[in-house]
Amino acid sequence: MRLIYTLIIILIYNMGFSQNLIYNGSIEELDSNCVYTLTRPNNPWNGKIPAKYLFNILGSPDAFNECAPISNYIDSMVNVPNNFFGHQWARTGKSIAHNFIGSNYIFNITYHSEIISFPLKQNLIAGKKYCIQFYTVRSNKINWATDNISAALSIDSIALVFDYIDIQSIITNMGKGIITDTVNWTQVKDTIIATGIEKYLHIGHLLKTHSNNLQYIYTPASSNFPDSNYLEYYIDDVALWPCDTVAPRANAGNDTVICKGDSLLIGTHNYNDYYYSWWQDSICGIHGISEIQRDEHLGQIWVTPNKSTWYYLQATDFKFDKSIDSVFVEVDVCKCAIEDTAICQGESVNLGLNDPFFSSYVWSPNYCIDNINSPSPIVNPEHSLWYYATAYDTLGGSISDSVYITIKNCKASNNDTTICLGTELSIGNNNPLYNAWFWFPTDYLSSPTVASPIASPPYDITYFLSATDTFGAVTQDTINIVVEDCDKIYDLLIPSAFTPNNDGLNDEFAFGNYQYWQFTTYIYNRWGQLIFEGKNTYWWDGKYKSKPAPQGVYIYKIKGKAEGIEKEWMGNVTLLR
Repeated sequence: MRLIYTLIIILIYNMGFSQNLIYNGSIEELDSNCVYTLTRPNNPWNGKIPAKYLFNILGSPDAFNECAPISNYIDSMVNVPNNFFGHQWARTGKSIAHNFIGSNYIFNITYHSEIISFPLKQNLIAGKKYCIQFYTVRSNKINWATDNISAALSIDSIALVFDYIDIQSIITNMGKGIITDTVNWTQVKDTIIATGIEKYLHIGHLLKTHSNNLQYIYTPASSNFPDSNYLEYYIDDVALWPCDTVAPRANAGNDTVICKGDSLLIGTHNYNDYYYSWWQDSICGIHGISEIQRDEHLGQIWVTPNKSTWYYLQATDFKFDKSIDSVFVEVDVCKCAIEDTAICQGESVNLGLNDPFFSSYVWSPNYCIDNINSPSPIVNPEHSLWYYATAYDTLGGSISDSVYITIKNCKASNNDTTICLGTELSIGNNNPLYNAWFWFPTDYLSSPTVASPIASPPYDITYFLSATDTFGAVTQDTINIVVEDCDKIYDLLIPSAFTPNNDGLNDEFAFGNYQYWQFTTYIYNRWGQLIFEGKNTYWWDGKYKSKPAPQGVYIYKIKGKAEGIEKEWMGNVTLLR
């Protein structure tokens, strides 16, 4: 014959308030990411999901968890709620622990009992009263029940055979009724007075006097255990705390009103040894479809409801007592106008949100607006201003809203203009909205990639601009320049000689009346070799390939353009030194 009983323990871990004095009291912290590990090769009965802090001092108590796959036999042995030993959801959280009490227990012969042990977080205070509790429920696949399920404190962690360990205190359910329930959890709780030297808390079959504390209960689901002589119990929510500690209850916050689209932080505390479950609209139970989170560490969450909503909070405190609170968040439609915005001068914008909640509107002022009674009128104001709206619903209620429209100068170029032939002007307006520019065509521009290049066209021209702002948006703009012949166009005055000797006088082959023309100068030596080419005022300084050209006579050819005129000049110029 063989006896097994199962312990399920679920850790509660959160952030802030910490009064449970044992580590990992609910086995939620796993060491192996839900990997089933065999403690004996090729023997599925000797395996577990390792849990942090939890250790066995006798036998091999194991961790079960909802994360264990059910796709294969070995992993499914440690699944929650369905495992080899029965069907049971964890009372809190998702993880459990399993331990085994040895064979021949029913007949009061020698036995082997697995014991689960927890290290204490801190030393207990001598003479102070502490509360110890756990919850237990019988496996629904086992035919026997007992009341001999106990917890004890000790100063060491050696095998819990009572001839070898110094037990400081023990709590038990013995004498309080045999635990037969396979559905509802039974609390086992008592108090102890600490000696101050306790180091560990142990849970298992701790008292040898047991033969008169058994009850046979036929269980149809016991087919996995054909000899039926086993005990299996799940244990959850193990806690040790000072009995004078008061645990704050669930507090979802005060009912409130928010505007549609706004977010709100609900809940009032995040405690270290608490679990929090949130639902909305209805309480569907811990596995309900309306849950927002289940047994997480967040007692405060952000919500953005699109309609008025009830939110429900279940808080499980450090001693695993559960409390529920609710908060009603009423969602109002607070706006009927768009947010304040900016548009370019000459552009239009829709002001309203077209919310079907409202049936009629009145907008003011009646300035540059297409319809003051429209749910979303179009405006194209010439200057920045406020628009005000009153929106009425079908029940006679109303709200007021406003929007400020900023008119900004989005032009990247100057306005169209007229210049005199031979003059120049800046064609951009240095608008700080933009950080990159490209002008086209590039003719007669000082640079095509600056905000405001200098243009000196000899004829009418249109420059096109693509300006890019800091967000990468591109604006297209143009400037038309009309070039007029403001004065008589004078012929070029071309000298017959020049003296490039760096005395500041006639050092370059330069022309008079050059401002009326766009021209290119070509210089040839007596053999017809081109030795210089320059545009406009890029004058010949008497050098060839950066070295002084020989004194002598050279041939020039000048090609020039003015408004409606093209002309060539040819002749000789003497270079004197």
